[in-house]
Amino acid sequence: MPATILTTTRIITGDCIRIDDVISVGGIPHAVADMRDVSPHCKRLQFQDGNVYFLPRSTAIEVTRVAMPRRIAMPIRRTVTTPRIAHAAQDSRTPLDAAGAIRANAD
Repeated sequence: MPATILTTTRIITGDCIRIDDVISVGGIPHAVADMRDVSPHCKRLQFQDGNVYFLPRSTAIEVTRVAMPRRIAMPIRRTVTTPRIAHAAQDSRTPLDAAGAIRANAD
């Protein structure tokens, strides 16, 4: 079964950027390879092709994220469970021991 790859495009601020996000700078898509905090208000992004971009944390930017789901939803399989004590024995007034066997009457 081939792996399912999900891509989402969202608008985020500079402080929510992640490694492997794809950012379009000047119409050219770049994948983020490394991030460094340059100052409290700016991040230095290094792309996989070697280019560097300084992104202010408060700037809104459109990114594409690629993700592979960790788990594929499977249908629930239901199994029938059998009770330890037979239904007829539960309805009877015969005393049973811990294993569900009929005890001899002490009467």
